[in-house]
Amino acid sequence: MSISFNDNSKKSNASSIFDKIEYIIFKLCGINPGIEFTAKNYFLSLFGSNIFLSIMCFLFLYFQNQMPYKGNVTYQLDIPLILHMLSSLITNTCQTHHIPELHLTHFSNFIVLPLLMFYSSASGIATGIMTVRAMILSKIGNPYVDVIRALTRVLLPGSFLLTMIFVACGTPNTFLSSFTYETLESTKQTIILGPIAAFEAIKLFGENGQSCFTANSSHPFENPSYLSNLIQLISILVLPIALIFTVGFWLKNNKQSRIIILLEQR
Repeated sequence: MSISFNDNSKKSNASSIFDKIEYIIFKLCGINPGIEFTAKNYFLSLFGSNIFLSIMCFLFLYFQNQMPYKGNVTYQLDIPLILHMLSSLITNTCQTHHIPELHLTHFSNFIVLPLLMFYSSASGIATGIMTVRAMILSKIGNPYVDVIRALTRVLLPGSFLLTMIFVACGTPNTFLSSFTYETLESTKQTIILGPIAAFEAIKLFGENGQSCFTANSSHPFENPSYLSNLIQLISILVLPIALIFTVGFWLKNNKQSRIIILLEQR
């Protein structure tokens, strides 16, 4: 598997379909895919879009109690915690200190955080593609085109496929926020639900460490079986290895990719 945004390569039928979808997105967003950026403008554009998204998500998180799809959480996040969450998620490091079940509404947990995870992963792919393109083709490219193609051609289809697999493995995937039942001891217990399988897909495929439960992948809803655990381990490795093989694909020498992988294992 390799990831190629090279317009000069021979296009497959799937690529032609994606071209039509992306054409609509480019038109709606006012993006001219033919514009070539300098390295400085590429960085500033990508950095600026990440800052804009972080500000938007800051407002969503700060006013989470006024947003729809709250669930049972009414916690008011303080500014230092929100800034820590944003800095971790937008840089794809995902070292967070919050407790999802107690601190985040369902809107924040299953919509705002995945939005950051998708975009941070797309930005990472775009940066990697730009670096390879600059070294091999002596071109910088267009950051908006690279990010959109990373989303439409890699992250969204891959996450959709993984979501279906995780659902088949037993991971819940519903917009129902929770349900309450009576135990054998005649006490009521509330079980938190949500689109957990979809969350897991971008969390793993996009190289994010953020979890929708405090227990992360040791939670039975996130990782219900040995098979799901194996799939999670494999899905974490797909994109990094694909980007390495992209180098060999553009060099028309896959041996170079195998050498890089062997050097990383030493």
